[in-house]
Amino acid sequence: KVNQKYITNKEEFTTLQKIVLHEVEADVAQVRNSATEALLWLKRGLKFLKGFLTEVKNGEKDIQTALSGTLTIKINNAYEEQPLPVIGPDNAYGKTLRQHHGWVVRGVFA
Repeated sequence: KVNQKYITNKEEFTTLQKIVLHEVEADVAQVRNSATEALLWLKRGLKFLKGFLTEVKNGEKDIQTALSGTLTIKINNAYEEQPLPVIGPDNAYGKTLRQHHGWVVRGVFA
């Protein structure tokens, strides 16, 4: 989407900022499939990836758990790590992308 916008006027759209400002001035920045929307989703995706990789960096070896996270609970005076559901609020998806998805897409992560 960004490249498609760039191709329409290579001389004017020399930076991403110029593309976004043009779309804001034309009142199309919030239109579905705009270059601005594409950049927003790219930012969200990168934030999600950062959260996931942070889990891995912090020692998590299981991909599913890194995506979902864990919760420490006390059972019979002993603490145990319990997996959280993938769609929970304390994992990479829950902290980044969940709030921007509808219930259908959220179901993919459940």
